[in-house]
This record gives sequence, structure tokens and C-alpha cells, in this order.
Amino acid sequence: MDERAQAALDALLSVKNLRDVCPETVRRVFMELLPRYRKPKDAEKAARTHLHQITGAFMTADAQDRARALLSRWNEGDEAARRMENIRNG
Repeated sequence: MDERAQAALDALLSVKNLRDVCPETVRRVFMELLPRYRKPKDAEKAARTHLHQITGAFMTADAQDRARALLSRWNEGDEAARRMENIRNG
């Protein structure tokens, strides 16, 4: 991979909304799309769109924020934060 492609991949790996996506999945999607585009930046944009579609199919941004907050509470010792009604109801 050349420097421009590596820079595009690094930028993709640092996207805030993708921080919870497995880095290997991000790399795989980018590498699959890279040959289809003349510019690595265009492959990055396509990968970003594709990854957002994947993650959006499972959880909305609000649900992700609630889940992160609950996980943080649970990590701090709040046993009640792990109950499913918290995830469903916020």
C-alpha cells in the first residue's frame, strides 16, 4: 500500500463514529474498495459510507450513545446499568 492509501486508511480508522467498529473490518472494507477508485481518498469516502450503512443497520446514533453511557456506568460499578430495559428505554 502506498503512502496516500495508508493515509486514507489511517483517516478512516480515526473517524469518531467508527471507533467501535472492529479495525480489521474497517481495513477489509477499505482494501476491498481501494481497487475500484482512482484516488485513495475516494475509496476512503466509499468505505466510510459503507461502514456507516453497516453500523446504522444495527443501532442508531442515539442508541449507540445510550449504550456507551450505560457501559461506562457499569464499568464504574453500577450493576443496574446492565439491565436490558436501560438499553431499550435509555
